[in-house]
Amino acid sequence: MRPLETSDPASIGSYRILAELGRGGMGRVFLGSSPDGRLVAVKQVRAQFAEDDGFRARFRREVAASRRVSGGYTAAVIDADPDAQVPWLASEFVVGPSLLEAIEAVGPLPEASTLRLAAGMAAALADVHRAGLMHRDLKPPNVLLTGDGVRVIDFGIARAADEPGGTQLTHTGWLVGTPSYMSPEQAESRPLTPAGDIFSLGCVLVMACTGASPFAAPTAAQTLYRIVHSQADLSSISGRLRAIIGPCLAKDPADRPTPARLLESVGRVAPSLQPWPEPIHQLIAAQRAEVARFIKDPKAPSTLVFLPHDDGRSPVDAPEEKAPGRPSNAPIAIGAGAVVLVGVLLAFILMFHDSGDGRHAANASGASLTPSTPSSSPSSPGPSPSRLGGLDLQSWCRHVGQGDLALTGNNVYGWHCHTPKGEDTDIDTNAVCRYQYGDPNASSSFTDVDNPYSWYCFS
Repeated sequence: MRPLETSDPASIGSYRILAELGRGGMGRVFLGSSPDGRLVAVKQVRAQFAEDDGFRARFRREVAASRRVSGGYTAAVIDADPDAQVPWLASEFVVGPSLLEAIEAVGPLPEASTLRLAAGMAAALADVHRAGLMHRDLKPPNVLLTGDGVRVIDFGIARAADEPGGTQLTHTGWLVGTPSYMSPEQAESRPLTPAGDIFSLGCVLVMACTGASPFAAPTAAQTLYRIVHSQADLSSISGRLRAIIGPCLAKDPADRPTPARLLESVGRVAPSLQPWPEPIHQLIAAQRAEVARFIKDPKAPSTLVFLPHDDGRSPVDAPEEKAPGRPSNAPIAIGAGAVVLVGVLLAFILMFHDSGDGRHAANASGASLTPSTPSSSPSSPGPSPSRLGGLDLQSWCRHVGQGDLALTGNNVYGWHCHTPKGEDTDIDTNAVCRYQYGDPNASSSFTDVDNPYSWYCFS
């Protein structure tokens, strides 16, 4: 969460803008308040997209489709104006870490929590599919763990499944989604059905209880190959969870359960006022405090830091980050709160060709991010590195006079600075860490090559 700049809008539609939550290649997201005081997330597209009549038509159709989704496990679009000079969308603002942040902070979930997660995601997909939509990018950053359960968010690449002859929203020969959580048919660019979301759900459940995707590989191309041709190793997962996850990962879409059948397999989940392990509720409380503090003083810097689960400290005990504060490119669904963006083509979309190494295809713009490797090897001498926090790549682009941050592909190599002249420039992430934290020994690394928001600094 970042303070507003003088050039930022004071209002969008009827919503007063309080702060910036994030930005990317497609637009910016703001924290806003409605006339009745409700907090909302307002996403405004970049001006150049507003000049594209085709984009406006797709935007309008996706907003209309997303409003058909209802239920307690997704989040509603509150308002939108596809015909505004710069189109925008307002949706619910929910406090709660994403599953990815929770796993990175406290480690894998126990069996009972994973069952609760499975039930929540299945119920959410039932709502989505009932509305004639497919999510198509279900992954840990798009699953929120809130104080009352699960929310599935970011239908940015959803499309109406019942729309015959609809406009193709992606280019022929390109893939849309996140490699580690794609279905086999998605990986091969075959026609999609709602069963693809069930495969992704199975992958998310494996990550929730093991800490890793079942098909993750060093490159996107290798990951896609494993998804299509390899069987997931579920040997470390409890028998009850294997019985639920295994059918979801069937290669043939016809062999996967429906959301309703999946809910039957999970069974009734016991009610609880505290549905998650205590450390996750500490994360929720810390985020809520961050939001409250920022609303009280919009110019206050962000202090929320997520720590790896083996750091030995509770997330709420994390030290304040050094200037300039929380990175603007942090996951929109994380940090000061969860941005619930349902049903529009405004997600930071992964597009890479289905041949070759996805890493290089996503980085075709010429951006060069230069990570270091923390001393994670057991044989590495010396003390363990200290995690400093996320990278504020947006501030770096402005610091070096290279314009705004832009994302061209949904992996860690997709970031670059985009100059006012339309040029893309490289980003030295090690230099960003040294500048941001004032530490000459700081370096950068990431936790998941397929997640562009997984960069962090260490020393």
